[in-house]
Amino acid sequence: IQMGINYLSELKGFQDAVISVQVSEEVKRVYSDMYLLRTMVRHVVENSLLHNPDQPLEIQIQAYALENALMLEIRDNGRGI
Repeated sequence: IQMGINYLSELKGFQDAVISVQVSEEVKRVYSDMYLLRTMVRHVVENSLLHNPDQPLEIQIQAYALENALMLEIRDNGRGI
């Protein structure tokens, strides 16, 4: 997860964002296509940056296991849909 956050640091406006990352203890290693995972997270964060230009962006990322799956929740303080 942290590798993905580091990858996002090049996005415009990202440096001013406040990001909290919580990874549960049971998530030790994720077997996934890293490119697809980074792309998915990048699109969500870019959307947050695009639709939250007037206030400091706050992003919360949580990763936890649910049965045999990785649950990844990404929330921001934007206006939403």
